[in-house]
Amino acid sequence: MVIFSFDSHNETHKEVFISSIYSCCPFNSLRVTLYKLIGYKIGRGSFIGMRCYLDDMCYNLIEIGSNVTISYRVYFACHGRKQRHNKIIIKDGAYVGMRSNIIARQDKGTIIGENAIVGACSLVNKSVPAGATVVGIPAKEININKNDKK
Repeated sequence: MVIFSFDSHNETHKEVFISSIYSCCPFNSLRVTLYKLIGYKIGRGSFIGMRCYLDDMCYNLIEIGSNVTISYRVYFACHGRKQRHNKIIIKDGAYVGMRSNIIARQDKGTIIGENAIVGACSLVNKSVPAGATVVGIPAKEININKNDKK
């Protein structure tokens, strides 16, 4: 979020939160580098789309593996009202569709397994097994059999 605050005489007192700068950055490599500088753990070859929100109170609790794709406007929340701060782990090769919400509401956190797929606009509030595809609010696993011909 960007916040500009001015005193009563329109002096030059401005406060800009850096989170808006890196979430809006149009260059993925620069955006990921800025996230890493802040303290987020992000593996090689990962893509984080613009306008994503990584919980800024819990940069040490979010881990993103290698070759992960996080599409645009994905929201990560490690805590909620009257809730402890819990981990969110995205394993290697996972894909998170645009406008999804990943919420770590359980004490053990939320883990999205290797090569798992989270469909667009899904609400993930529990762990997703490796290779699974989940969609919906709340996200539920769907069966996709690529060898099934109809």
